[in-house]
Amino acid sequence: MLLARGPARPQGDLDDRIELRVTLTPQAQLDGTAWETGILPWIARRERPGHPPRTSELVRVDGGWALRSLGGENDPLSSLDVQIVRPGELAAVQEPDGGELIYRIVAVEPD
Repeated sequence: MLLARGPARPQGDLDDRIELRVTLTPQAQLDGTAWETGILPWIARRERPGHPPRTSELVRVDGGWALRSLGGENDPLSSLDVQIVRPGELAAVQEPDGGELIYRIVAVEPD
C-alpha cells in the first residue's frame, strides 16, 4: 500500500508504504477465522524516508482491525479500516494522535 494522502502530505507519498502479510477470503477481505486459528502473527511493515522501518502486528479489536507496534507492548494501537484488499482500493490508518493516513492498495500477491 502506498500513501495516497495524509495530514502533512495531501498529495500522498510514493515512498511511504505499508506491506501486510495476511490471509484473505475469496471475496478479498481480511479473513478473521484464519487470523483466529493461525499460528503465525499477521505482520505489517511501514517504510518511509527519514525513518527506520516500523514493524507491527495486525490484531482484532472490537470486531475491527488495528496495528500494534512490535517495538513496545504499551504502544498505542492504530486502527486499520480496509473493506476489500485488491489493487485500487483504499485503506485508512487512524493514528493514536488522531491523524488519518489513507493508503492505496497497489498489489496483492499470494504467498
